[in-house]
Amino acid sequence: MATHILPLHSPAERAPQTLIPRIEANPRVVAFAQTAAGKIAMLACAAVLFYFRGVRDPVVIAVLAGIFFLPQHTWTLMALSGIYWMPSMVGGGFGLNQRIVASVLAVCVTSLLWMIVRRGAAGWVGRNPRVTLLGVFAASVAAALIAPAGLSSKLLWPLAASLSACLWIFSFALTDRADTSLWPNAAMFFSFFPTVFASTTPFFKRPSAMRRMQAKTPEERAVVQLKGLKLLAWSILLAILWATLDTVCGGAGIPKLPDAIALSTARHPPAWYLCWASLLAGFADSVLRTALWGNTVVAGCRLAGFRLLRNSYRPLESRTVADFWNRYYYYFKELVADFFFYPVYMRCFKKYPRVRMLFATWVAVGLGVPLFHFVRDIGVVRELGLWRALTGLHVFLCYATLLSIGIGVSQIRKVSAPRDHHKSFLRARVLPIAGIILFFCFVQVFDDLRRTVPIREHLLFLTRLAGWSG
Repeated sequence: MATHILPLHSPAERAPQTLIPRIEANPRVVAFAQTAAGKIAMLACAAVLFYFRGVRDPVVIAVLAGIFFLPQHTWTLMALSGIYWMPSMVGGGFGLNQRIVASVLAVCVTSLLWMIVRRGAAGWVGRNPRVTLLGVFAASVAAALIAPAGLSSKLLWPLAASLSACLWIFSFALTDRADTSLWPNAAMFFSFFPTVFASTTPFFKRPSAMRRMQAKTPEERAVVQLKGLKLLAWSILLAILWATLDTVCGGAGIPKLPDAIALSTARHPPAWYLCWASLLAGFADSVLRTALWGNTVVAGCRLAGFRLLRNSYRPLESRTVADFWNRYYYYFKELVADFFFYPVYMRCFKKYPRVRMLFATWVAVGLGVPLFHFVRDIGVVRELGLWRALTGLHVFLCYATLLSIGIGVSQIRKVSAPRDHHKSFLRARVLPIAGIILFFCFVQVFDDLRRTVPIREHLLFLTRLAGWSG
């Protein structure tokens, strides 16, 4: 319903990449990949590529080997490995035993909630399982804040951190009406395998969606796995590009964006052109980092036999702000759309389409994105206290609000603007992406999750971009 106006279209698979051969289109290679020797060769290539990407946990290759040779047990192997990796997602500097106990408690709490939802779907909890889960998380944080120091540090804060790491996967599991058993939901934790830049964003939404993405035949599975190897090799090339850019920027004396913002309040701030260079370098760094780790996760899931779309897909080919955000971090966009956008869009301002679109986008991006990061970084509450952790988020709230306005206006303009098929290359390609980069560079100034830096420093940095140094 009304999907033609939403920024939620999956990035399409397009023309083949020229830097990496289309091995999945070669019948002989696909046939070889289905043999025992071919599977061993693919596993060896995956192990080498993962090693250079910083994924060096041998369990990753061991699980993939089991999936390669025992595909009928794919879901069981993914569930077991996901549960094994779950404690590693719990941040906060807790000991291994604390993380394990907290993870077990988190799974028990969510399993109990899952059974309540299944047995009493007509009740309030059954109709609002995600809100209930957020309430359970909030209660665990409140209990950790008011409990005695010993109990709080040993049990309650690790439990809050464990719920924080897995809350969004749990939320998808609770709303998967098509599944009748709890065990398959654990397979979604496979997307938490230890990548260089681990994230709490689930790449598998729910088991019912996973079944649609799973390769059904040996030939289809071989093609998907070969595409996983290609994407892993592509991430290596992106890593080389990112390292080169970082080295060049360092050698040219271009400061990192947070450093440039901090220096803007000092007596000797960077020159205006260095501020601009730092802003553009920060934008490129963000795009490359997101593509690097996100596509590494997708490559691992493809090697497991699932046809996942890329996390980042040609963002510089975008024509609108909404399209860029869709291409830049696809699975995070899917999360906030599923959790925040759709529920609001389907309920509010149905008689006023533009207000409906803007309001739903603001709730999803302006409120949902800060909420995601607040939940993810719940350890900050432990360090600074609840009040300072909340008030310190004002800079990031400004970023999310500006981003929601940009995306909302972009969607409305895309729907209402007349189509002109005779635009020049400059108007059709260059100017749109230049405007998009400029917009994201501007809002990036406020993309700061540090709770101790006031917004005054970020506003002052904007004046440096204009050359004012007073």
